[in-house]
Amino acid sequence: MQQRDAEAAQQALRDAIDLADLRSKAREAGLDPDEVVAGYEKLRDSQVSPDDVLKRLGRAAITG
Repeated sequence: MQQRDAEAAQQALRDAIDLADLRSKAREAGLDPDEVVAGYEKLRDSQVSPDDVLKRLGRAAITG
């Protein structure tokens, strides 16, 4: 079941992301669009897993 969920998530990433929109939203959030797109592509291409991302976010400093 977990494998099926991971495959479904990967397919959703491939199908749903408009890179121009992603870049625009990154700029609006004050993020580097190139880094955001690179992160998306790593997820999409299975270079990192969603769990890896969650772990990294958990260790990231919260600013605001």
